[in-house]
Amino acid sequence: MGYFEGKVALVTGGASGLGRATCQLFAREGAKVVVADIQKEMGEETVRLVKAAGGDATLAFIDLAKQEDCKRMVQVAVDTYGGLDCAANVAVLDVGNMPFAEITEEDWHRTLAVNFTRAFLSMKYELQVML
Repeated sequence: MGYFEGKVALVTGGASGLGRATCQLFAREGAKVVVADIQKEMGEETVRLVKAAGGDATLAFIDLAKQEDCKRMVQVAVDTYGGLDCAANVAVLDVGNMPFAEITEEDWHRTLAVNFTRAFLSMKYELQVML
């Protein structure tokens, strides 16, 4: 029996990198996993990898910069698995390797929205269900 046996875990940024590894670890420890990401194909691949290893996962295709999507990803957990027990808000957005002087204001605001506002919104809706 794993540490998260019978629990439901939500992972933002679950489509790749640290987020994908977090999804796989939650699943190995027995959690049902909601993979939340804007990268649909890569998110679907994470779901396939979790299921191929014997776990259970579903994709919440969302844009974390949008409040309604943050709310909806939590609802996916509730509708699919009956609740939410834990979350790892791993998603980050960077502006790449571009020189700082070349970053556009639009890129800057999107980065702030995803990296800071999404953390607030994600936790706001996750905690409402967890509590």
